[in-house]
Amino acid sequence: MSAGRRRRCVLALSLARSLAPVLGRLLRSGTDPEELLGLSAHVLAERLDVSQAAAEKVVRELKTVDAAREEARLRSAGVWITSLADEDYPAALASAPSPPALLYVKGEIPREPAVAVVGSRRATAYGLAAAEKLGRELAEAEVTVVSGYALGIDFAAHKAAVDAGGSTIAVLGCGLDVSYPRQHGYFADSILESGCFVSELPLGTPPLKQHFPARNRIISGLGMATVVVEAGRNSGSLYTADFALAQGREVLAVPGSIYAPLCAGTNALLADGAGPARGAEDILDAIGVEAPERAKAKLERLSKVEAEILGFLGAEALGIDELTGRSAREAAEVSTALTLLEMKALVRRGLDQRYVATCAR
Repeated sequence: MSAGRRRRCVLALSLARSLAPVLGRLLRSGTDPEELLGLSAHVLAERLDVSQAAAEKVVRELKTVDAAREEARLRSAGVWITSLADEDYPAALASAPSPPALLYVKGEIPREPAVAVVGSRRATAYGLAAAEKLGRELAEAEVTVVSGYALGIDFAAHKAAVDAGGSTIAVLGCGLDVSYPRQHGYFADSILESGCFVSELPLGTPPLKQHFPARNRIISGLGMATVVVEAGRNSGSLYTADFALAQGREVLAVPGSIYAPLCAGTNALLADGAGPARGAEDILDAIGVEAPERAKAKLERLSKVEAEILGFLGAEALGIDELTGRSAREAAEVSTALTLLEMKALVRRGLDQRYVATCAR
């Protein structure tokens, strides 16, 4: 089946409300979406392990779906879709528990490593400054900033990333054709220059309160880590941190004043074991990503032997014997160079005792 036809089938299935809760599970199991569209209620009941009445309801809903009309609406809004059955679905989100079966996307999904930066809508000057610092530094390190496009911390992080020439992903709790919050409408085109908007909600869906907790799991799922900049004790950002933990992702928090109510949540996260986020370097260390300028500095400090050995590893994995032969150096000299390169995190040794470069020279 072509990618376009598969997307069309998944779109049709997603518009059947009764099927939506289990669609992700079906796609992850490799179920053919076109096959699902053609199943009888009896077979569907067996496949979904639901009652005959529930299966009949799904079949009735599918008969009323107009996928062609919905595709036309998407094109008109400049929106495209990707599902768990597609190769361009974000890999980090796909690996998380209970990912959305289908994502609506406006713009292009960045392929760089991503980090979620979230916090209070009623941010203080300190919180906004911290969000701007982290957004800028992450962008300079070629890390995509993910957030919820909300007032306060979220928007500060998005804007700082874009202003620094980086990419960002704004995850909405409404349809992508709904301008929310309206105050940020002027900035939408700037985000689209190097990033995107995403939502799991169909076009026209309003920003209702109940949509935002589910949106938060997408924010954390898209990132390798979630950083909470400023949050009160009952802030929704703490739920995003909970989702990140459940998804096996790193959680960090910006330290704040013990006297500030909006730092109570972040300080509690730190007390519970979250890593401190004093700058992008803390975040990069937590996710195992090295800033380009720091990697460049390491390369500039290499000895002649280290640089030569690293050069041989730029194209393929090699063992000590192979490196000794290619470099015409003694095995002990090659081994010492490899040990130093490994300590500098510039090479990695595999289970087969062959070495690969982790940083291109």
